[in-house]
Amino acid sequence: FEALSKQEAAQRQAADGKNRLEGLRRDLAQAKAELQKVESGRRLATQRAAATAVQEQRDVDERSKVSLLKEQMQDLSETQAKAKMEAHFLEGVKEELNAELKKLREEMHALADALAFQVEHGNLQYNTVEKLEADLQNVEAATEEVTLALHENDLLGEILQREYDLLNSKIDGQYQGSLKDFATEFFKLRQSGEEERRQDELAHWKQAAEEVESELWPMIEEVKMQNGKIEDPVRECLEALLVECGTKVQDFEKRFPEVSGSVHSLPPSLHGLVEASRPARKKDPPGRRKAVVIGCNYSKSHAPLAGCNNDAWNIQCLLRHSLRFKEDEVLSLIECTETCPTPSSRQPTKANILAGLRWLTRDALPNDSLFLFFSGYGAQVPVLGQLGAHQGCLVPADFAEDLQQLQQAAQGASYRLVTLAEVTAALGMLHTDCKATVVLD
Repeated sequence: FEALSKQEAAQRQAADGKNRLEGLRRDLAQAKAELQKVESGRRLATQRAAATAVQEQRDVDERSKVSLLKEQMQDLSETQAKAKMEAHFLEGVKEELNAELKKLREEMHALADALAFQVEHGNLQYNTVEKLEADLQNVEAATEEVTLALHENDLLGEILQREYDLLNSKIDGQYQGSLKDFATEFFKLRQSGEEERRQDELAHWKQAAEEVESELWPMIEEVKMQNGKIEDPVRECLEALLVECGTKVQDFEKRFPEVSGSVHSLPPSLHGLVEASRPARKKDPPGRRKAVVIGCNYSKSHAPLAGCNNDAWNIQCLLRHSLRFKEDEVLSLIECTETCPTPSSRQPTKANILAGLRWLTRDALPNDSLFLFFSGYGAQVPVLGQLGAHQGCLVPADFAEDLQQLQQAAQGASYRLVTLAEVTAALGMLHTDCKATVVLD
């Protein structure tokens, strides 16, 4: 019984302890819930405090920004005020400049009108001076022609007086010679008078040529100096290009030895225009070289040609620049224009052509190379005494000079021609080992 009572008491105590434990658990749960509520409230309060701090900081920043914007606005207002003042000042300056510009434009128009008047007046004076110079030149030319005509008339009068005296002596019977001797003496008398007239005319034109040469010589020297100033840089550039070209050729030969030797020839289109990077000849020929170049345009005849003098100049350039003939190795007889006449010693006349042939063949030695070029008219004339036979001729520039004189002498007209027989005879005297090349165009 005691054991049961003890067991029941223990069971009641256990049940009480369990109930207390349950109560403690409920209290603990409530305490935890309260603690969570406190924690959540504390966190919420912390968040609110942080949000409040951030908002306060934002308010501070906004206030600082607003104050900064107010300062900037004030600065902008001051700047705008200054800009308005400057704009007002610039408006005044602009008005003053516009007034000055208007004044300057008026002055410019006035100066332009005055300049136009001066130019027109100057042109009028220039035209007047040109006209006066042309009139003066015409008067001088007319005076010169009149002087020459008077001199020729004086000479002609002397010739006629001599002829008159000779005819009187023949009529009076004082002349002892035959009629043929009389005709010969009469013709010689006229020919001597004509020679005197020609000599006087030649002396006059020589003097005129010397005067023109003395006037043109300073201009020629100035042009030479200008050409030298222009030519020196070009020559230096050309030499630099030639050196560069030689370097590139050597480099090409080193890189492609199988085609070396085929890049040294100068293109034909450049012959006479540029200097070759290498000499034209590897070694000089054993003999001398001489050339005669003749070009006739017959500008004073009834049937002039156009281009023969250009052909002759091209041949001369080929000889001098490409084939490297020296200056004393080429004789040029080329008929130039009236504005730039050729000296009488270089005109392609019959006498000069025959003299050129003699110069070409004079002192020719074996292995010499001679070259004759003629560009102009060719002709065929009958051979006297041979029916149907003709001989070829070269027509010089003065082919008709003898016609008037021979017609006046009533001896029958003839032309000045250079027969191919004369050319052949001159070349036929050369040594068999002397090379002669003849080109007739």
